[in-house]
Amino acid sequence: MAEDKRSFLLYSDLIHTIKKVPDEVAGKLLKHILEYVNDLNPTTDDLMLEVLFEPIKQQLKRDLTKYEGIREKKSIAGKASARARKMAKEQSQQVLTGVESDDECSTLSTVNVNVSVNDNVNDINNNISTPVETGEKKSPIKNQSPPQEKEKEKSSGKKEKIDWDALLKLINKHTGRKFQVINKKTKDKYIRTLKEGYTRESIGNAIKNAPKAQNHIDNGCQHLTPEFFSRPDKIDMYSSPTTNAEDKIVAPKMNT
Repeated sequence: MAEDKRSFLLYSDLIHTIKKVPDEVAGKLLKHILEYVNDLNPTTDDLMLEVLFEPIKQQLKRDLTKYEGIREKKSIAGKASARARKMAKEQSQQVLTGVESDDECSTLSTVNVNVSVNDNVNDINNNISTPVETGEKKSPIKNQSPPQEKEKEKSSGKKEKIDWDALLKLINKHTGRKFQVINKKTKDKYIRTLKEGYTRESIGNAIKNAPKAQNHIDNGCQHLTPEFFSRPDKIDMYSSPTTNAEDKIVAPKMNT
């Protein structure tokens, strides 16, 4: 039996066979069945017992195969549900973080303006020297021009926005897969790849061309995930544009 399985099915129509054998044989048969389902690998020299047990054994095997198939489907469904909940939580946190960042940038901008104005006024005041009264002719020092402020590089802090839904649909269309979401880690990889100089067209070409490779055809494109197409080396490998005009790749729109 399967690991951690503590029960099995014994069908009621077995009574028609049991009624035709002596009670002693019926008892041995029950004991033989219990040893089998507990993985004790029972053996017997009793031909009648062996004949009686064989159809029961085959039915137990069929039931076990069915049980394992159901358990595997439930396991896959449970993992998919957990991933979906995790992604929803990450996306919710990402939205909240974006709102907080906008508020913080607004506050910092106001502070920078106030500090800059105050510093400029102080610099001007400090550069004005009051003439010292002596017996000599007063010669006031000319006001010095305030020093030029160094230009500060302001980082917008905004990541390049991509039409993730269009990108996901393009991947699913050409790979035949059914991905539901692109996680935050993979999104960050795409953004870094674009910043390195790769284009949306090259990513789109890679998505179109990779499923045509024989190794991916053979394994049903199981390696062609959204993360796969965010890697620069994979884009280099598969992004050669197709020569057939009808096969021209239309890359998803990625707003910046």
